[in-house]
Amino acid sequence: MKQTLRFFIALWASKSIILLMRLLKRNATHFPGDVALKIDPNFLSHVSRPSHVIMITGTNGKTSVTNMILDVFAQDKIAVIHNALGSNILQGITSSMIEGTTLTNKSKHEWAILEVDERSSRLMMPYLKPDYVIVNNLFRDSYRRNAHVEFIIGILQNSIPETAHVIVNGDDMFATQVIQQRKHTIFSLQPISDEVTRQDSRIHDGQLCPQCFHPMTFTFVRYHHLSHYYCPQCGNTNRNSDVVAMLSSIKSKQLHLNVHNQTYVVDREVPSVNDAYNTAAVFALFNALGNDLALRSKQLSSIKVVSSRFSEMMVKNKRIVGLLAKDQNPVANSRLCDFLSTQPQWGRLGLCFMNEVHAHEDHPHEVENMAYLYDTDFEYLKESHITQFMLGGHRRYEFRARLIMAGCDPQAMVMVEKEEDEIDKIDLNQVDTIVLMYSTKNIPEGIMLREKLITRIQKEVV
Repeated sequence: MKQTLRFFIALWASKSIILLMRLLKRNATHFPGDVALKIDPNFLSHVSRPSHVIMITGTNGKTSVTNMILDVFAQDKIAVIHNALGSNILQGITSSMIEGTTLTNKSKHEWAILEVDERSSRLMMPYLKPDYVIVNNLFRDSYRRNAHVEFIIGILQNSIPETAHVIVNGDDMFATQVIQQRKHTIFSLQPISDEVTRQDSRIHDGQLCPQCFHPMTFTFVRYHHLSHYYCPQCGNTNRNSDVVAMLSSIKSKQLHLNVHNQTYVVDREVPSVNDAYNTAAVFALFNALGNDLALRSKQLSSIKVVSSRFSEMMVKNKRIVGLLAKDQNPVANSRLCDFLSTQPQWGRLGLCFMNEVHAHEDHPHEVENMAYLYDTDFEYLKESHITQFMLGGHRRYEFRARLIMAGCDPQAMVMVEKEEDEIDKIDLNQVDTIVLMYSTKNIPEGIMLREKLITRIQKEVV
């Protein structure tokens, strides 16, 4: 590892910025890395690498998977370099490495656990050379960056070191393509007895075999291209799984994980298919690491869901639910619509859409691509228990048009100029549950509006 004067200037300058930002009570998650890279564009090739590097990537679920791994390491009292509070692109990863490195370029910890944006992986993986890479799934995502799954597959195939051990979702015909000749561990989730599978999604990018382009045959489709598949022409099919996750029912709070004919049980606070996949991915990593799986299953059972991703509370007789709705991601939003359509036990639902992208405020000359609305399965929201749609912000008319096209009742839609005004216009007499759907970019605003809603319910509901 060649260390240059330019590198040390970059290291010391960025560390000074971190100290200054902390004194100013600011989060040093992105800017220090940006400064370091401007001084030394090859900073990551010079910075000291920990003994063990784990990277988590994929379209959906990587933050949840990363947090679960960090929680287990915290229970073991193992300090790690991580970016849980910061950005998962180049500048954020660089900031995390700066914090985890001494002034003399010695790594402070033996482990680094890093969430990595799949498109940005080419800028980090060749230099930090991860020992383990989790690819949770690969779906269509933001049209501005990575709408085509094949594009992301190519990046990961070329970026993940040949020496890395990859952990991949065996139900995903695209994620498994990154294996190639690499050592690997595969996880999957068995079909669930009372599972309502979704074969009517607007997006299914796996209709043709990715190897020979012949139409695929499916014996089971969970949603989109997560499936049991078979190509009658070339024989392409699901690989055998090393870790098989099983649920007795979709609402079961116990996830069974079968590894080498041994079954381990993980208790789950908020049952969902996504949570089952995330837990299986983490368990597959621990299996690859050769950990004590009985201990790991107990530790995973004690983990709480991150409140910014999902929160639920009762205020008087009203339920308030907070859900992260990833902006510009049609698959993640479709999963959210599917989830909401299957919650009749929550009574009448009022949905507050707060996941508008605010890029136009920072970049006024850019045009936000709203095409993702037309790939999102808003048709799932036609259920009779969904009684109100609160729409605010610059794009409220586009949301309204798309919901009407999906068959939702326009009389149930309330339009307000600003997203924050939605809370004032909810008809509390017509809903039992209010769902606040905010984006990754406005979580603090979502929490603030939840507090505003709590205050209103306490004042107005008898």
